[in-house]
Amino acid sequence: MRKRRAFTLIELLVVVAIIALLLSILTPALNQVKEAGRKVVCNSNVKQLGMAYTMYAQLYGGHFVPVEIWDPLLADEALKGGGYDMTLLNGEVITPYIPIWCFNKQFIKLLDQRGGENAGLEIVPNPFDYYALPQAFRCPSFPVDKKEEFGSLTSTTIIRTTYAPNITDWVRADAEFGEGSPQERAMQDRIWNKGPLVDKIKRPADKILFTDAKDVYLTYAWDQGNYILHWDVHGEIGWGYTSNDGLDHGPEPMYRHNEGANIIFCDGHAEYRKKNEMFYFLNGNTPDADGTNVDILRNDKLWCYFK
Repeated sequence: MRKRRAFTLIELLVVVAIIALLLSILTPALNQVKEAGRKVVCNSNVKQLGMAYTMYAQLYGGHFVPVEIWDPLLADEALKGGGYDMTLLNGEVITPYIPIWCFNKQFIKLLDQRGGENAGLEIVPNPFDYYALPQAFRCPSFPVDKKEEFGSLTSTTIIRTTYAPNITDWVRADAEFGEGSPQERAMQDRIWNKGPLVDKIKRPADKILFTDAKDVYLTYAWDQGNYILHWDVHGEIGWGYTSNDGLDHGPEPMYRHNEGANIIFCDGHAEYRKKNEMFYFLNGNTPDADGTNVDILRNDKLWCYFK
């Protein structure tokens, strides 16, 4: 009877090496496939947010959801009946009375018939970070494995989402005319208290309504969209933090999908864009070493509803 020959140690090592080589080749491809799937889910999320915003405008005088109602009388009216119930991860149920878009009961019902039952409390990095939207509307690529450099926390209670509406018109009015000026007050009323009037938005197919974020609103202004200064260095870091290099963060876009983001535009269509298609520089869209040659006019055309 012929004796069967066993594998030698060298043969086993060769097989292991081949398997390791194949895994090293296939793992990046598998990760890319997984991220492609997450990007599709995220794209679906922003489409549903856009649909809910459009339905809200149809029901409430043509206005998108107010970003955050600062007028006390309007806030009291908006919060009649309270917000939705949030079940925290520790089992506690709370009803937040905060006049911000993501706590707007009418909007949440349009977005998700279950209301806020899936909303929860962020545990890391700060135990007082609320995640305001139902968890079904959390970007599946959050948190992303980036270089987070958390320095000092400048606020104790921070409301987080992974998508946010654009408030650039108000930020630009505040920067150009000053806080408390008639122009700033008028834009505050249009963006914060009443919500943008859809019919007044110029070229809605070109205007960002929502995109990937970490805070409850976002802007490109104050250099917050500048990926050279923020994302490329610090990654997922939002409002309320000053990083170790002294830079204040948020509210800014998060380019978490292969260095890009999903966007819903004011006309309701969704797109994926790379970061250099969301924030523009002068000199052929080539940033300087310090990223300060910002193309304000081109950015305004994308980010400002009324320009």
